[in-house]
Amino acid sequence: MKKHSAILKGVVFMVLVTLSIGVKAVLPPITLPHTFSGSDDWGSIDVNNDGVRDFMVYFDSEFYTSGSGFWDGQCIIGNTLPSSGLATPGISSDNEVLAEELLPPDSSSPVLAYGGPSFTSILDYGDQIGVFPLPGMNWSSDAYIFYMGGYGAPLGDNYTDGKKTGYLGVKFEAADGLHYGWIPVTIDDDGEPSVTLGAPGFASTPDQTILAGTGTAVPIPLIASLLGFGAIAGGIFLKRKKIK
Repeated sequence: MKKHSAILKGVVFMVLVTLSIGVKAVLPPITLPHTFSGSDDWGSIDVNNDGVRDFMVYFDSEFYTSGSGFWDGQCIIGNTLPSSGLATPGISSDNEVLAEELLPPDSSSPVLAYGGPSFTSILDYGDQIGVFPLPGMNWSSDAYIFYMGGYGAPLGDNYTDGKKTGYLGVKFEAADGLHYGWIPVTIDDDGEPSVTLGAPGFASTPDQTILAGTGTAVPIPLIASLLGFGAIAGGIFLKRKKIK
């Protein structure tokens, strides 16, 4: 409940800002690298610098004085916008991030029934980003980069499991088609929280898998060939084993 109220607070804030400026208010662009911090820090990012917004990022943190005092915060990335009154076109619904579903605070409970929320998966250098997500991950329209709310996650590729540096896997629409890419991320929750997103990288050719942290794109035919070779090799192994 606290998580949802925090999200609502952020959305209400952004809507009020939009209305206070007028119907031509524009979601402010943010150039990466950028460190998100403070009570409200939000805007749009353009992964390939083509002048089209690809994702919205919203950050919020607050210090609570109860007890010995503690920080609470969250950071969300996605293709949704805070208000339809923005002057620029909306972000494509095809733009998504690699994520994993959250588990309730009680780890014995199943994954939340309504299919979310999600945490972005924090990838290692060289992890593949493409049409087929890594095991346990899925493409999501929006997800938490971090949330100090007590939820767990089924993978070790996630902020909740202590992994705070790596790469976010993203896909976004450009004029020539869908591109896969990555954004370096560093999460600091020791004291006042912050999230730093570094300069992104992406495959220059549409529909190509790319390796996180590199400019190496893996063509789809090569992936298919490797999968086919694996199947053939597996068949040969089984056949030889049967003969024995």
